[in-house]
Amino acid sequence: MDPIIDNVVGKQASENTKYYALYSYFVLCLSKTRIATIFCKSPSTISSWISQYMDTRTVARQGRRNTQVVLDEHIDWFMGFYKQNPLAFLDEAKFVYEKMFAASISISM
Repeated sequence: MDPIIDNVVGKQASENTKYYALYSYFVLCLSKTRIATIFCKSPSTISSWISQYMDTRTVARQGRRNTQVVLDEHIDWFMGFYKQNPLAFLDEAKFVYEKMFAASISISM
């Protein structure tokens, strides 16, 4: 598929993109269907952006609260793991950690 399409279709829109869509709706008076076509989104998505803006005067996503707690035991485990395996990759530590603690973790940066 085309790299441009790959980077637009199925991806979350930035705040900037949402503001351009709102500009198209409120200032240029384009229909929701036309805006959806231009921005490769569904008309219901455009409607959601408009509703959110009308309600909150912003298009920012709500922040997520991290409810997971890192225990001292887990930190100590990682420190010990890397003392014994100083050349281990993150995916190796993740694999062993998940087996040891029966919990999923992310290694993304």
